Amino acid sequence: MQSGGDGLIQADIPRTAQTGTLRIPLLELEYSIKIGHLDPIDEDSGWQARLINLGYHADPSGDTDQEQLRYAIEEFQCDHQLSVTGALDAETRAKLNELHGT
Repeated sequence: MQSGGDGLIQADIPRTAQTGTLRIPLLELEYSIKIGHLDPIDEDSGWQARLINLGYHADPSGDTDQEQLRYAIEEFQCDHQLSVTGALDAETRAKLNELHGT
């Protein structure tokens, strides 16, 4: 399978798949990937991934700019009638969990 001109790869993946391998032969690279995996919501990487999956922009690379992350949290809070603090408080975490789940 190859990517299109836009760099996207589309493939049917079985619902039960939990892992896979992404191979880039031209670069001699191979990556093991987890399918559908998210870190727990109580870890920074977990709640940030949920925020991103729900369409709130935060840098998914793990090197998140704190100001950009605060804006994403504020936008989420505003959209869901929460107190707009820009911080991940218990109410915001609960709403993230309600909307995105585990």
